[in-house]
Amino acid sequence: MTDDRFAPPMSGPEGIPEGFWESLDRPFEDPPFPFHVLDLRLDLNIPPALGERVRSHLALQENQGTSERIHPVQVFPSPKPQFKSRLAIPEEYRIDFVEQGDYLSFYAYYAAARLHLGSGTAVAALGMAADEHMPGEVENLLRILSSALLVGDKAFLLHSSAVVTPSGALVFVGHSGAGKSTSALMFQAAGHPVLSDDLNILCRRDGRWEVQASPFLSEVKRVLPGRHPIRTLYFLFQDRENFIVEPPMASRMAYIYSNLVVVNGIPGLCPDILTLLEDLARAVPVRGLHFKKDKELVPWLLSQ
Repeated sequence: MTDDRFAPPMSGPEGIPEGFWESLDRPFEDPPFPFHVLDLRLDLNIPPALGERVRSHLALQENQGTSERIHPVQVFPSPKPQFKSRLAIPEEYRIDFVEQGDYLSFYAYYAAARLHLGSGTAVAALGMAADEHMPGEVENLLRILSSALLVGDKAFLLHSSAVVTPSGALVFVGHSGAGKSTSALMFQAAGHPVLSDDLNILCRRDGRWEVQASPFLSEVKRVLPGRHPIRTLYFLFQDRENFIVEPPMASRMAYIYSNLVVVNGIPGLCPDILTLLEDLARAVPVRGLHFKKDKELVPWLLSQ
């Protein structure tokens, strides 16, 4: 008999045997670990010790909405030790996606899941890895599952920082190094609460767009829970002077799309996402912000 612990690493979806998901028949027998995101709750029956370590990667779980819609995620130990060979460079961490009808499957290194896009139910499989890897693997599953489910809830996760001002929230969008944390820290130093400097949830509620901190930790301490109306969304460019540009609609949508979490790589979700982004770009001012890193940015931007 072959011992799977010593089998060659699987190379991704092409290494998953046919009927893999249907073959899982012995789930973990643990009480559900609840994960709250906006008005949704995902229940994962993962071992309590792993759940506590995952919880240490999260924030504001007690303030994440009503969670009236519960999505069970049945978790199984995987008969395969891993789904992909782990890369030596963390920045190259990659998720593989497979769309088959109503199902979306995705494969990380030591964890995989299959989501039914219609009902929102999911099955997950956890492989065999050193303890230090597993909380991050489960957190990535939560990011992907919540990102896919939020689209149907007229919401999405966005790589961004967000601050709350008396006239509404400002959302700063950009790729790594664009200045999301820098802008958030400037506003925090000036006394304005920060939601997150990494990931925020944008959602359409009661006829307006609002922003809420994501459940995932960021470097900047979060001050306010709950949702806040968006005053302006800025995509960031570090420059020698402070000035604002008004981009055309296509550029607004393209830049937001490129900063979405995960879902911009799933073709089946593209029509719904584009509908959401068009609504956002028409309802909320979306501008390009060229800025220099000095204390004058906050009062200048608040006066715009």
